[in-house]
Amino acid sequence: MSGTAPARLVLSLPQALTARHVFETAIASTTAIVVSPTIYSFLLGPILDVRFSRRAYATALTIVSAAMLGVSVLSIESAFLLKVAATSPDEAT
Repeated sequence: MSGTAPARLVLSLPQALTARHVFETAIASTTAIVVSPTIYSFLLGPILDVRFSRRAYATALTIVSAAMLGVSVLSIESAFLLKVAATSPDEAT
């Protein structure tokens, strides 16, 4: 991710989750998971340039991220993963 997309994501995602009364720990872990591909792309960038062009990777990952965004928007009401992340280990037993 480059440009202003990560900034918009990092600012809007916690606000949307807060509006749904999600615990702060779940918001922090979700935001960290969402932002982590930026770190990985920085580290793996030179390796990825060997097989395909950057344009091919950008096109493929844009299609995948658009599909994942659509799935997340359609399933925001159920938020199963957030419920799992928000449940402490003590509550699960």
